[in-house]
Amino acid sequence: MTDRYFLQFRRTFIVVQTVLAFLLLIIVTLHGRNETPVVESSALIRSYSVFLLIAAALFAVGLPILIRSGAYERMQKQGLSPGGHSLVQFALLGTVALGELAALIAYLIPVLDTHLYLTTLIAVYGLYTVLPFEERWRKDCAAFQIDAEAEEC
Repeated sequence: MTDRYFLQFRRTFIVVQTVLAFLLLIIVTLHGRNETPVVESSALIRSYSVFLLIAAALFAVGLPILIRSGAYERMQKQGLSPGGHSLVQFALLGTVALGELAALIAYLIPVLDTHLYLTTLIAVYGLYTVLPFEERWRKDCAAFQIDAEAEEC
């Protein structure tokens, strides 16, 4: 049985990903990939590359791990309601969206190709971790010890 928290999360996921896909389409259509930077120095390009790679790794992988760990500790101390679980999922979606935004910015400005590919790969992995599958949602509810039968999870 799907519940309102899962359906609300799925709708929000679709809206966020549609906006990011639309931004990618705009960037590709209007700007394209700037292969040869004209005025930037190579040191500045390396700085942009490293900064965006670290930002994507932080927002798409690092912060979601921290958020889930914090939610699990909170669940052990106080318990976690279905609404609290939903808030954790929305926080995960928000941080992963910021990681995806770092990948879009890396596509927009001139960065090293290797860092662009790594940034994109990290963003796709972050996206994979928050895909709204009902089975994954139920497993998360079980991991956070939320009774799916007694309450809507």
